[in-house]
Amino acid sequence: ARRRAQALDRRYQNYLDLARQSFLGDAKLIQQLDEQNQRWNAYRAETYRVAREHQIELAWKRTYDARNPVFVLINQLNNATDASRSDADNFFGASQAVYKQILVETVVIACAIIIIFLTISLTLARSITKPLLKFRENILGVSEGQFDQQVPFLDLNNELGEISRSLETLRHVALMQAHYSETKSSVAEIARALQTCTSFAEFGNAVTQRLAPLMGLVYGAFYVSDGTHSSLQRV
Repeated sequence: ARRRAQALDRRYQNYLDLARQSFLGDAKLIQQLDEQNQRWNAYRAETYRVAREHQIELAWKRTYDARNPVFVLINQLNNATDASRSDADNFFGASQAVYKQILVETVVIACAIIIIFLTISLTLARSITKPLLKFRENILGVSEGQFDQQVPFLDLNNELGEISRSLETLRHVALMQAHYSETKSSVAEIARALQTCTSFAEFGNAVTQRLAPLMGLVYGAFYVSDGTHSSLQRV
């Protein structure tokens, strides 16, 4: 029994040392437990001595005596356990509050980052799609013969600027081709009109009526010199 008690004493002392290192409450509680444990060890040693002297009845009385330090030790252990449990609950509650606060802050920061990212993405998308839509309008205008539209972003030194300059070159080529087609059509029309002329008067009317609009003239006249080349006669 004594060896078993010694083993229990060592185990209790180990637990007490561990509690002294990790206890978050009042350190005096651990100190009181240690002091009370020493009183109990002394009281128990005296009880063993009385039992070895064959005073069994007195030893039993000492064991169950209300003045036995073990009862105070048990109460102190219960108090320390309750205090430790209360401190643990408080610590857990504080940890939960901090966790919730960090979680809310993390969600807010994540939402803010997402909003900023979406704003930047929309801004970049608009900065790209707006020129492309403008290019589309210009290309459709050129395909429909609207050559008076100015191509934007010609002064940019990037890919959009290169596209703009290429589109401007395309517009000029299409404009020249349209002018060439119009001139060719006008010349063919004048040639057909001249083939039907039977006099200088009809010839002059056919030429002036068709050349004046092409040259931006309001009025035109056709003159023919006489046989001696000394005077001009309007026809």
